[in-house]
Amino acid sequence: MANRIRDLWLRAIGLVDQGANQESKVVLTKRDDTQKMTEYSSMDECLKVHDEGKCKELMAAMKTQSAGTGQTVILDLTKVEERMPDNDVAKALAEAKAEAESVKKALADAQAEAKAARDAVAKMEDDRLRQVYIAKAKELTDLPGVNPDDFGPLLRKAHAGMTPEEQGKFDAVLRGAVKVAQDSLLFRELNPATGTAGGDAYAKLTAKANALIEKSAAPQPTFEQAFAKVSDTADGRKLLEEYEKERSDAARRVR
Repeated sequence: MANRIRDLWLRAIGLVDQGANQESKVVLTKRDDTQKMTEYSSMDECLKVHDEGKCKELMAAMKTQSAGTGQTVILDLTKVEERMPDNDVAKALAEAKAEAESVKKALADAQAEAKAARDAVAKMEDDRLRQVYIAKAKELTDLPGVNPDDFGPLLRKAHAGMTPEEQGKFDAVLRGAVKVAQDSLLFRELNPATGTAGGDAYAKLTAKANALIEKSAAPQPTFEQAFAKVSDTADGRKLLEEYEKERSDAARRVR
């Protein structure tokens, strides 16, 4: 709802470098004071010439003129008249509101797109780091129970709470554990191709079991079944005795 203020007497008008009511419309008119105003000493004297309304207006003008300039502007709010918004004002307000809604929607769309882009980049980085740590875990597969797809994310979480220096020390411990596993008698038993010292008997038993599986018709026996069968032969029992001796010698070396 807009307001129209009429019949104001302004003692001073000041200009500013930045207005605070940009959406308002202000129209000013200057009074033609080229002719000197007739002055009356009293209201009664004025009523002899004009009607009461005109006399009130003239007396107010005389009072304002005699007060000088440079004083604070005084608004007679008793003459404020409320009315419906002007068509142009209503149209301007509607356009401004529509433009504000459009800007608000554009801003919301831009924020949503920026969030989606950030989420996509974060997912790409997460996938990259997952592959990096799975690759690290593949270097540790000689440790018992290490599955790269499962151990990689665990290694990543462990690294997240460490400084770079601590990460280096932690990785060195893991590499040391892998080396111990690779050098152990158990590793040579499970992987006879990596070495022969102390693992010859077990390697021969494994080879015999694998050969039995290849020769067997379907359904073929499992490795455990084939290993038990070759171990029950004369050669197999001899190899088992050699294997037990190798284990005992290895245990004494460790102590």
